[in-house]
Parts: sequence; structure tokens; C-alpha cells
Amino acid sequence: DIGFVEWKEKSVLEIGCGIGIDFRHFVREGAQAVGIDVSQQSLRLAKQAADVYGLDSALILADGENLPFASGKFDLVYTWGVIHHAPDTSKVVDEIYRVLKPGGQVIAMVYNLRSLLVLQAWLFYGLLRAKPFSAARKLVANHVESPGTKAYTKDEATRLFGGFERVEIKWVVTSYDLRIGRRLFLPNWARKVVPSRFGWFTIVRGLKPTVS
Repeated sequence: DIGFVEWKEKSVLEIGCGIGIDFRHFVREGAQAVGIDVSQQSLRLAKQAADVYGLDSALILADGENLPFASGKFDLVYTWGVIHHAPDTSKVVDEIYRVLKPGGQVIAMVYNLRSLLVLQAWLFYGLLRAKPFSAARKLVANHVESPGTKAYTKDEATRLFGGFERVEIKWVVTSYDLRIGRRLFLPNWARKVVPSRFGWFTIVRGLKPTVS
């Protein structure tokens, strides 16, 4: 639960807003939200959707490695399923840290290397192709979503956000983890019996220290 309503009248930056689904939730709940994306087409669709709902749409073409904002500007930086696609994810995290106010919060979703989805990738692209010793990280980079996609263990995700205080790591089991065929999935109730630590989504929360 992201708790969109908690950010009413707060300054929020979404990195990788896409077509603006979560961005609209922030704006609708009264946040002073700015969204960035590297896709002009996505931003155009996000603006169109915001206009339909009569919402403000501060949307900017930019990338997370070079945020066009002053230091200490935002109360929250939010990014969901984006920064693990960046060429230099650690630089994005450094930029997130920079633009947050002291005491500001980051909420980021990255992928879990120890997930059922990665096990599926190993079975299909490793074992069934007579490559049982293929590294999970390489399989994710070569076969999951875009080339170079990254996934992290709990320790790696914690280190990635090591500059933040009170870092919390949680996992979410997704429908992707329940896939048993190209278009065949276990029913949603199965999510309740799969331990969360095997979920594809890793949610990281942390606070920028008030004193550096």
C-alpha cells in the first residue's frame, strides 16, 4: 500500500511515470507531484489522461540519472519498476538522495533475484536449453523485459540504498510468479500461500538523514 493520501500537499517526484497511472493517484489526493519519463509518447498519453480527469500534469522528459531539479526539493521520490532498467542504477539512487529534502522518503520497487519468476527463467532458458549452470543474473539481463534488466537480493537492495536511514525491504508475490505456461497462471488465491520473500517485486523504503 503506497498510501497516496499521505502525500497531500507534499512535493512528490515520480521517476518513470509511464502513462501516469500512479501519478494521477498522487495528484488526485492533493500531492504537488512531478512526473518524469524518458518516453515522449508515454508522457503524451499521461498528459491526455490527466486532462480527461481534470488533473494538473507537471510532466517532464528526463532520465533518473540526471534529474533536472535542485537539491533538497522533494518530500517523496517514488519509482515503481523503473530504476533496474537504468544503465547506472546506483547513479539514479544518488540522484534520488540529492533531490530529497532531509527527512524525505524514497519508495522504490526493484526486482527480486530470489523470486519464483527468476526460477522460471532458469528452468526455461537454462535447464530446458541444456544450460543448467547459467547465472540467474545473466538470465534476467538477457531474457526478462528489456536487455540489461537487473534484479537484486535483499542484501544487494539494502546496499544500493545504503545512504538512507531506516531502510525497509518487503516483497510482493505477483501474478508473474504464478505463471505455469506462456499464458497460463495459477489462481490469485495462490499468492496467499507463496512466501512473500519469493515475490518478483521488492519494495524498498528509506529516509534521507536529517543530519548528513
